Amino acid sequence: MKPIYEDPEHFDAAVTKTAESFISRFGKEAGNEAWKAARHPSMTEAEKAYCEAVAVKVVSMLRTPAE
Repeated sequence: MKPIYEDPEHFDAAVTKTAESFISRFGKEAGNEAWKAARHPSMTEAEKAYCEAVAVKVVSMLRTPAE
C-alpha cells in the first residue's frame, strides 16, 4: 500500500474531506482554525504539509461561492 502522499487523487480527496470538516465545524472561522492547526509545533514535515494543504483548501472553499 502506497502512502497517501504518493497518490495525488487520494491525497486531494482526503484534503477536501478534512477541509469540509473544518468548514462544517467552524464556519467562517474555519480558515483561521485550519491555519492554527497547521502551525502546531510538534508535527512532522508530512503532517505539516498535509495540514497546510488543508488550510489552503479551506480558504479556497470559503472564497468560492456555493452553487
